[in-house]
Amino acid sequence: MPEMPLGAMPGLANTAVLGFVGHRQTRLSQNRNVLQDQLETVLRAIQTHSPSIVLTSGAADGSDLLAGAAARHLGMPWHAITLDDNEIQAARDTGATRIEALNETAATSPNAPFVALQSRILDSADLILALWDGQPSRGAGGTADTVAQAGRRKLPVLWLASQSNQARLQYGALDHWTGVNIDTD
Repeated sequence: MPEMPLGAMPGLANTAVLGFVGHRQTRLSQNRNVLQDQLETVLRAIQTHSPSIVLTSGAADGSDLLAGAAARHLGMPWHAITLDDNEIQAARDTGATRIEALNETAATSPNAPFVALQSRILDSADLILALWDGQPSRGAGGTADTVAQAGRRKLPVLWLASQSNQARLQYGALDHWTGVNIDTD
């Protein structure tokens, strides 16, 4: 894998919106404090190159709330996109600077709300940060599906492996990625 510093990523200095995706609490294997520290390390590195960046994510229990808390700890604005009243309250409690409630229902399919959330994040993002275990999605709109969709859209993806302390900056489709490892210790 080619070595490339995070700041050398094309367009990072102009990044306005960092889209975040990740697993719910049930799929996270590491301690929440460790993951939040790793997220803060990666967000701080991104913020160094793009000080006016805004984090946009869902507000589900697990990775979303960890990323939101890390962003707020660093003084980074967090735009939380919520799917239900519990997420609205969780986003408020975590310090979201903006809350947007999606009004998607599961009428068309059980995954419709997650696909709508995925589309909203991908449509607004300049860069995607994924806290992901590298395993396949359990359905449309899941973390792996969102990473794949970002690759198809040619959005750069920064992958923070939820099973280790490494972040990899990825470009392009999953099977053609190049990037750099970032130690988050």
